[in-house]
Amino acid sequence: MFAGLSALSLCYPPYRMFSDDAFVVAGSAILVVLSGVFFWATRSIKWSPDIEQVAYRKWLLVVILGGLALRVVYITAVQPVQLSDMESYWNAAIRLLEEGRYYYPTPLGDLMAWRPPGYPFLLYILIAVFGKAPWIPWLINGMCFAVTILSTSALARQIGLTNRSALITAVILACWPGAIAGFGMAATEWLSLALFTAGFWAFLKSQCMETSPGARTGFAILVGLMTGVGVLVRPSLLFVPLIWIMYSLSSRQNFSRSLIATTIALVVTVMVIAPWTVRNAVVLDAFVPVSTNGGSVFYRANNPLASGGFATVGARDIDALKENEVEWNRTGFQWGLQWIKENPTDFLVLAVKKQAILLGSDDTWIYWSVFRAHGQSDFTYDLLRFIANTWWIVILLALPAAAIRRRAFLMECRTGIALLAMTMYPVAVHSVFESQPRHHYPIIGFLAILVVMACGASRRGAESARYQNQRRGCGTD
Repeated sequence: MFAGLSALSLCYPPYRMFSDDAFVVAGSAILVVLSGVFFWATRSIKWSPDIEQVAYRKWLLVVILGGLALRVVYITAVQPVQLSDMESYWNAAIRLLEEGRYYYPTPLGDLMAWRPPGYPFLLYILIAVFGKAPWIPWLINGMCFAVTILSTSALARQIGLTNRSALITAVILACWPGAIAGFGMAATEWLSLALFTAGFWAFLKSQCMETSPGARTGFAILVGLMTGVGVLVRPSLLFVPLIWIMYSLSSRQNFSRSLIATTIALVVTVMVIAPWTVRNAVVLDAFVPVSTNGGSVFYRANNPLASGGFATVGARDIDALKENEVEWNRTGFQWGLQWIKENPTDFLVLAVKKQAILLGSDDTWIYWSVFRAHGQSDFTYDLLRFIANTWWIVILLALPAAAIRRRAFLMECRTGIALLAMTMYPVAVHSVFESQPRHHYPIIGFLAILVVMACGASRRGAESARYQNQRRGCGTD
């Protein structure tokens, strides 16, 4: 499935760039050829001997500081402006601080659970401490960047890559043009990226035979905490625990220990989410796990007028029901499901369009930071978009090579399968819900690892990836 998606993704950038079918076909053919060239060119890369642990840590610190420096340079040159949902989160935090209530005002009345509370509450805490400082989103994003770098490199080593290979994954993330451009934004993507990546690393540690029983319990609790917070930040992560369950059920050795760790993680996840669910039950007199915006988004993504991307309206006026936000949310899901049942072929075609939007470009943060914020659409803007999209196309070119070159690990090892499941999770979600290019950012840590694997990254010692993971209790057993 991943191999098919990685091959299909090569068609998405031309689909997004050109309206003429002939150009789409020609562009796709060129990218397929370039992907083959990438595979051929990286077939005989000679990886240098691994670096020592002390040197690895020093270089990792250099990468973190260097990545932060690039981001500071960008926000110095391009002043961040909080717009759209980013401004909405900020204002919600201000209202919470000044009025003691979490709500979103609309012409039809106040919505008490419209957006998920995770990010506004984090802003609220920091605003309460530092005041309404415009650099608070930068502080959050800086901490998330550091966590992402540390967890991605640790994950790379956890699945058997060398220190040098893990360091290269960190460099890829540090230099990611789109991530640099979005650093100044009060957006949930950076917190979701950190939680999603660190949560998966902690989950593998909780399942690892080499981890002591006490440490496994600690890691399982950490997984639950990060996933629970992640759901409160972005409710689309609600079904991530299904990957844990499938991972545990596939264990042939240490089944009980694996299942216990997963159960602990599930219980903690529920405990983190439950207080907000109870608050919603009290305020709305209905069961609303996190937020009420899902139904409207779902319907606007699945109706006769849907394009696959963001839309303000659908074929029916769902927002006329906003006065009763619980009914508004439920009706949105009902109308969307009804359309899917009545139009299954159109739904599948639309799903492919949503994937094209999700994976077709990576200039979204250039758009928000330069064009939307400052109305700038000159040569500099076009150049930044070109750099971001070229970087993204290179990432896509590497994915088929990863699928081919590391097929044994990715198809036979349950850790490899879990890595692919986490990578494809947003693709599955946004094939159903509304899709935007920014929605692929929570998985760029996994993509960086796959790129390094596509280049034939060496593994520790002379052991195979499968044997490494068997020995560590993190692979097929």
